[in-house]
Amino acid sequence: MKIKEMQSLLAIRNRNYLLLAVLVLIGVFILVFLRSDSDTNSKITRSNSADSLWQQIEKLREGQYEMVTFRELHRLSQIPNKKQEHDKLLGYVLIRGEREGNQRVQVYHYINKSYDLIWHGTYDSALLYGQKAMELGKSFSDISPCMYFSPISIAYYQLGNLSEAINYMKLGYEHAKKVEDYANLNSYATNLGTYYFNNGMYGSASRYFQEAVAAGQKNGKISNVLINNIISIKSTELGVLSTIEDWKKYDSILSKPSNEFERQLTVLNRVNLFQAQKRWEEASRLLQQVPDSTLDLYFIINKMSLVLNDLDRKPDRLARMSDYVFNHKHWLRRNFTQGLMELHTFLNSLVEYNPSLLPMDTLKQWEIDNDANLNQNALAKSYLNELYAKQYATMGNFAQSNNKLSAAMVYTREYMQTNDSLKRADFIERMENARINEKLDDLTVELHQKTQRNQLVTIVLIALLLILGLTILVLWLLNRKREKSLELIQVQLNQQEEEQRFLRKERELNDRIVSITHMMMEKTGDLVKQLKGMKSANKDDLEEIRRALEGMVRVDTGSNPQMADTLMKENDALLNKFPAIQSLNLTERRIFILSVEGFKSKDISNLVGVTPQYIHNVRSKIRKILGLENQIHWEELK
Repeated sequence: MKIKEMQSLLAIRNRNYLLLAVLVLIGVFILVFLRSDSDTNSKITRSNSADSLWQQIEKLREGQYEMVTFRELHRLSQIPNKKQEHDKLLGYVLIRGEREGNQRVQVYHYINKSYDLIWHGTYDSALLYGQKAMELGKSFSDISPCMYFSPISIAYYQLGNLSEAINYMKLGYEHAKKVEDYANLNSYATNLGTYYFNNGMYGSASRYFQEAVAAGQKNGKISNVLINNIISIKSTELGVLSTIEDWKKYDSILSKPSNEFERQLTVLNRVNLFQAQKRWEEASRLLQQVPDSTLDLYFIINKMSLVLNDLDRKPDRLARMSDYVFNHKHWLRRNFTQGLMELHTFLNSLVEYNPSLLPMDTLKQWEIDNDANLNQNALAKSYLNELYAKQYATMGNFAQSNNKLSAAMVYTREYMQTNDSLKRADFIERMENARINEKLDDLTVELHQKTQRNQLVTIVLIALLLILGLTILVLWLLNRKREKSLELIQVQLNQQEEEQRFLRKERELNDRIVSITHMMMEKTGDLVKQLKGMKSANKDDLEEIRRALEGMVRVDTGSNPQMADTLMKENDALLNKFPAIQSLNLTERRIFILSVEGFKSKDISNLVGVTPQYIHNVRSKIRKILGLENQIHWEELK
């Protein structure tokens, strides 16, 4: 293969190596980018300014910015006097989503709208937007169903449809558990525990709360609501001392509620604790911090219970309690099942005291309205039948009263068979909690192992890419070294070619010298013959011999135009004598001078480096310019 072809091949290899190196660098960059991209929310510095938030969010790519934006929108919606900032941020993200044709933005917008409507108490519309988010969100695998199950379950709960609320809570709980989403697992377990607590199933409530605590520890966040609910269970089941102990243990969380909902829950729990300690005056003052006008509908039964507790110790307690229940019957109707669970002792006394407070028709209508929820709670059904028995007894219908009491006993036995009270099922609960914690530990270990494997795979890939990059660099350097070697070889070849050209010229010169030598020998032989043939020393013959000898002396070994230039300088007067000669070119003037000096055509050809024919043509041209005859000898011009 020729040197130039090898150099071309090496140049192509170098370009390929550089291209591979660029691809390796791109691969390393992508791996590092993907590793650093796992926690997008950490890139956002929390602020209450829409412009400040959007400056950070707009730098995130599609698939990242949507959830981050709507988390911030949800947070802003719960801050007083920040509606303008909320609406401005919402406008920014909707404009970007519309520009990109991004349906994810619409899903998160529906979710955010649903939460906003829940916050403002418009539950029907909140449910509609939640369902829209669910229908559209199913087509996106990167949008967790937990995002839209939550507002749907809350809306159903506030609308009194507890069965659907629990159904969506469990769907969200199961999905969060399946994908190891500890943040949503914490939320859903807390909500389910709250539901079971409100329905008197304290063991199930405790199981969910314990799982929520474990998930919160994994997630690094234990909510105020969760701690309040755990305290409520212990207050109901285990007494004041256990409640005080837990309150002190979690005081750092309970003393810093993040929103109005948590504040009201904390205040109501503390009122309950003060009442259990017989600190009535403190409890009454604290209860005034949650007036009816600002009370969250979630707490209406809890507050009724605390107010009735406070009235129960005062003079004319039954009359006062009856008036309070009558004025708040709309609360009781809204959440009749929970009311039966928490207020049954008061309601039995008040119906006996004032049967018109809850007449039979009202009880039957409320039973129909809450049929789905009552069918899931045997204890609530038992308490309802006790109220029916009281009403029938006041009406004198003792047979029906006895039937209702019998039904109440049946429902009580049914509840007792499934009763999961902490006291009655302490051993079972400990075993169940241990199993849950063990499973969570296993999940944590598995998650940690997966994380380690992912990190190891990433490190190995980066290492392989770096090794590949180093290999490419070594190959490139070797290739460059070969190129340098080829360049050196090319230089050496050029030198060799130059030497060969010099040797060829030297051989040509030697050949010319030999040729001239032969010519001189021939001329010498001719002169010898001429001298031998001379009979007398004729002057003309001697002059001819002299000129022949001068011509032989002037014959050089090669082209030597400098000789002609020297002769032109020596015969400057001759050139001035014939001004027309100046119109000739340099070569023609050289031929003129050499001709005048007596050189023959063959000698002039060797000296000037032109052909004899060219010399003949030039001489004819000169004769024409100078007006000379053909018979004239050139030497005569001198």
